[in-house]
Amino acid sequence: MHKVSVNEQAAKAVEWTGLDSLSVDGKDINLKVEVLKPHHLQVVLKHKTYQVEVRDVDVLKKTVSFRIGGRKYEVAVQDKYDELLKQLGMERGAGAQAQELKAPMPGKVLSLEVESGNEVEEGQALLILEAMKMENVIKSPRSGVVKTIHVSTSQVVEKNEILVSFE
Repeated sequence: MHKVSVNEQAAKAVEWTGLDSLSVDGKDINLKVEVLKPHHLQVVLKHKTYQVEVRDVDVLKKTVSFRIGGRKYEVAVQDKYDELLKQLGMERGAGAQAQELKAPMPGKVLSLEVESGNEVEEGQALLILEAMKMENVIKSPRSGVVKTIHVSTSQVVEKNEILVSFE
């Protein structure tokens, strides 16, 4: 089961139920999808044919943008893991302009992967946090420069404790 939103509208529960069928909020929908050429699909839905041009696919952000009949659509997909990350305060995109990175859970800092003054990319490993006997790679929520590292190796941290500040 996935939550799918189109053009930032309310998310719908979507599940593929077969090769040519899916369920949207519990309602079964039959369709036929055919690849015409790279980035071009033909979709038949309720006896209507639609030409779809796939413009962009961002696997990391789980988004697809496409055009149908001159109209642009942006589709975002969330699965159960995205929901769990949201519950833990680690939702995707939440750190785009974040000035601080906070601990998503209590744990012990095992190692620091960067130093103050380092330039980092979004998704780059900043530190390793051990929590519940698991090693968790804490990644940068954005690109930028590390201003201050507020923790040290072997330090025990609480949830929401500031780990790293960015310039």
